[in-house]
Amino acid sequence: MRRLLTASIPLFFFLAALSAHPVLASGDPARQAEARALEKRLYDHPYWRTLLHYQTGFRGLRSRVDDPGFFLSENGATDPRAELLAFIRALYAPLDPENEKAHAACRFPARLRFVVEELGLDPSQLPMPECRFFREMLDRLDPVSASIVFPAAYMNSPASLFGHTLLTIRTRQGTELTSQAVNYAAVTTDTFGPSYAVKGIFGLYRGYFSMQPYYVKIQEYSDVSRRDIWQYTLNLSPEEIGRMFAHLYEMEGIWSDYFFFDENCSHALLFLLDAARPGLGLADQAGLWVIPVDTLRLALENGLAEDRQFRPSKATRMQRMADRLSGPGLGLALSAARGAEEPGAVLASGLPDREKGLALDLSAETLQFLLTSRKLTEEAYRKQYLSVLKARSTLAAAGQEAEAPAPPPAPPEDGHRSALLAFGGQSVDGEAHATLRFLPAYHGLVDDARGFAPGAQIFFGDFLARMSLEDNNWEMERMAFIDILSIAPRDALFSPVSWAARLGFERRVMDDGTDDLVGFLTAGRGWAWEVGPLGTAYGFAMGDSEFFGRVEQDFALGPAVQAGLLSRITDRFTIHAFSRYTHFVLGDYHDRLETSVDAQVHLSRNHAVQAEAHLVRSRGFWTPEYSLAWNLYF
Repeated sequence: MRRLLTASIPLFFFLAALSAHPVLASGDPARQAEARALEKRLYDHPYWRTLLHYQTGFRGLRSRVDDPGFFLSENGATDPRAELLAFIRALYAPLDPENEKAHAACRFPARLRFVVEELGLDPSQLPMPECRFFREMLDRLDPVSASIVFPAAYMNSPASLFGHTLLTIRTRQGTELTSQAVNYAAVTTDTFGPSYAVKGIFGLYRGYFSMQPYYVKIQEYSDVSRRDIWQYTLNLSPEEIGRMFAHLYEMEGIWSDYFFFDENCSHALLFLLDAARPGLGLADQAGLWVIPVDTLRLALENGLAEDRQFRPSKATRMQRMADRLSGPGLGLALSAARGAEEPGAVLASGLPDREKGLALDLSAETLQFLLTSRKLTEEAYRKQYLSVLKARSTLAAAGQEAEAPAPPPAPPEDGHRSALLAFGGQSVDGEAHATLRFLPAYHGLVDDARGFAPGAQIFFGDFLARMSLEDNNWEMERMAFIDILSIAPRDALFSPVSWAARLGFERRVMDDGTDDLVGFLTAGRGWAWEVGPLGTAYGFAMGDSEFFGRVEQDFALGPAVQAGLLSRITDRFTIHAFSRYTHFVLGDYHDRLETSVDAQVHLSRNHAVQAEAHLVRSRGFWTPEYSLAWNLYF
């Protein structure tokens, strides 16, 4: 413990050991420190900018932190120099014995260490706060290692569309499960997918760091949200973990506007990692937007993450058990869990002992899932669970074979890159066009599914432009701000609800047979089932709308239905076919029927060829469209 403190925490017995630059023998120590800082242009130091989360963007240099409580200078959010000088002055401010935690030396330990090291400040000329709260917290945790954790995407939760990233800090005395999970997330109670997406895009939530036991997050992600978890050990030294923890302490209770694409869970963690290892620069490598898997890839590409581990969710474990059971065995397992049959019925069946053991194991897992999902009371759970365990104990030897681990799926970093640029050609009602498509994020139904949630389509900012080969004029064909389709198959174990949401602009046929760029908003819910080798069939009931452009009365509203089939023919070839019919009954009264077949050949992880045939009947006009494109993921 003493080694970690002396290596990483700015306590004064540590400061005394620093190799110091001499301060002037006379005069005001604060003034002298300010002069030295200005002489060294310390405000331009990359690590100072890391600690204050400064980055250069469209509005110039400014901090990504929006909470004014994070800054000591009135202009600190945009002026690194003013914030540095304000911090130095605050270091020499008198102590308040009743509230030492508020002193700059205790409030910002990572900044303290940086300034003392760079300026060689003399501890004897600084106030001497003990920073008891910080020291006690560090003593209690005694961190020795850290990991980056990636809970996979779960399409039935709007907060989980892209997956997530968090850090864990393991203590010397604890286990992996008792590690502290460091999480950054938006504070929201919204559960409606489109609402969450829109607010997240425009930064209408506040994001905060939090820390809680890792086993709580595992239960939240794995047992309740049905999300597999990938964990990667970080090769941080004790000193680097101390740096990271000191900066995390500085972020306690500090908020920033939460944006889906850049200032999100993943982007915030990059600053923690950069604080741990000076000069790493992950935040500057991230680009304009950051998807959770991109943070994971940055850590791997910079040699920071290693030793990958897979933790299947309870749903995955249950599904694997169910796949190994016969039809009668699965039926008995679920009946025993749901109270329709006594567990003794499994023992009395003609099933082999191995399958009996597996069936009762599945019953126990199902009961735990029903409890954590709040579909079963504690009292009912306890009674049925003990009954299942009692029956299972008579088959103890048979369970060993049933517990053989299954191979994990492809890890998230093996998936294609998050952004897409596509070049191609298109025929619209016989007229030829060249096409250019840009998609910032992040995955379509026919894309290579390795590393992604199956049956998930998540487009944010899908822009498609086309140029007529007759007159060489470019025009926007589609601007889809949100296009989400969750196809979650129902089975004997689970009954998820699929859902869809689309918002944007696209060209549609008007009454005179010409097209115009009009707005659309579509949302609905539905159901999906596996249909053997054919793939996944689904159906949706939806509400559809058109607005702006040359839409009569400026709007059209009506009910819609959609049915489709998603087939992964091979690992390299995927097809999605669907039909959607809308009957607009309010505003601009008309019908719209569209049928589409979309296919993709996955040439490599980041290259694919995509072809689509699309037939639309609207306002009495039939419009056939055919397209072919080369997809480059980057």
